[in-house]
Amino acid sequence: MVVTFPSEFLGVDLDVSTLALVVPDVGAHQSPVLIGMNTLEPLYNQYIGSEYTNFQPTGHGYKAVLKLLQIRHQQHQVGSNGVVRLASKAPILVPAGHTTLIDGSIHTSMLFPGQWALVEHPASPLPGGLCVKSSLIMLPSQPQEKITVILSNESDQDVTIPPLSTIAELAVSPQILSHTVSTSRSSSETSPTLKLDFGESPIPPEWKRRITEKLNNIPDVFALSDMDFGCTDKVKHRIKLHDETPFKHRARPIHPQDIEAVRQHLRDLLEA
Repeated sequence: MVVTFPSEFLGVDLDVSTLALVVPDVGAHQSPVLIGMNTLEPLYNQYIGSEYTNFQPTGHGYKAVLKLLQIRHQQHQVGSNGVVRLASKAPILVPAGHTTLIDGSIHTSMLFPGQWALVEHPASPLPGGLCVKSSLIMLPSQPQEKITVILSNESDQDVTIPPLSTIAELAVSPQILSHTVSTSRSSSETSPTLKLDFGESPIPPEWKRRITEKLNNIPDVFALSDMDFGCTDKVKHRIKLHDETPFKHRARPIHPQDIEAVRQHLRDLLEA
């Protein structure tokens, strides 16, 4: 199938041919599409070869995806930041059709303890076509400590991993969006652009004005399109996970006719 990406994403409509598994839904007129890196990476290669490389999308969702593709492209140019080798000095057997957790030792000089890193499939194929399930980890504080690698054997035969062989690669975890967002407002943005209809609300006019100004000062709260999402750090919620309010339950006496039944019930619980 051919996927057409809109100009709102990269500044121009781009087509990418890809394979897709279509699961029909009787109750829907349109089938949703889940886009993977096998489609997005060829798309980014077209983008960097075009004349629209300076284009910046306005939607937060588009910005995050474009930033991720840029980081992935840079990582592919530089290569991996380290490798993970089998920690065992004896061969490890991965049964057919099973997913196994394997201990590995880190070999890198570019990553530091406490840093977030991605564990990914190595560039060279693994024995028997084993697949590494990508995962995000925090590097241990001590270099000799081991990390866990998720290996999946999707074949119908058992696969043996030789001792001390490379089973995964490490890459720096990309930071897609900054934790702090700074917005610059021009001098022309003096009047509120958001018009609220309060209807017959009894809110005083002064509060209506304050609410309108407050919401116009945090426009990131509202989604601009279907591919966008609203977010803000101006509102905080305090949720109590435990209720410390003391309470008492009055003891309910057992009727004399039910004493034997209660005893039998307690015996059944103990035996279970």
